Amino acid sequence: MLPGGLAIVALREMASMHSYAKRGKISPGKLFLDQNGEVAQLHGVGIQRFGDRFFAWGEDKSNGGSFGGVACYSSPDLASWTSHGHALAVCPDIPDLLPGRVVERPKVLRNPAGIYVMFLHVDAEDYSDARVGWAIAERPEGPYRYLRSERPLGNLSRDIGVFATLVSSPMTTAPATSSVRTATTSSTYTY
Repeated sequence: MLPGGLAIVALREMASMHSYAKRGKISPGKLFLDQNGEVAQLHGVGIQRFGDRFFAWGEDKSNGGSFGGVACYSSPDLASWTSHGHALAVCPDIPDLLPGRVVERPKVLRNPAGIYVMFLHVDAEDYSDARVGWAIAERPEGPYRYLRSERPLGNLSRDIGVFATLVSSPMTTAPATSSVRTATTSSTYTY
């Protein structure tokens, strides 16, 4: 344990190790700041372009590893980010959205009816649930209404991907993958 004065110096040194991208500039290895000068909470990010703006959804890790909500940001250029707050917030009435749960890797697509669908990896702290979660909203920034979580076709779901494809017209959207891991194998299924 460090004496009081040395501990403060050590904390200042650790804080200075983070470097930040200048607003409006993409700088590899540097953290993005939003319009308020706060670090963009985009862990496990999913990005989509809707109209003339890019939207990004990420895990809010401002309070450590516990679920703190899914943050949403928008940008005209992938370098200047505006925070829209939590698109999907912690909710004491929904067991999947409690602090201490694993809610990660948010991805959003727009379905043919114009509804925004958020796909999430939803799990227990020990990763024993392995489910995909679903939430919907009328706008890309939310707020999203959580619907449920499930194991697609009964399979474990962890590292999800999503895709959109043009089938004639309109666009069709769906979650793409579910991972299955056992002691001896690891497989990926596409739906």
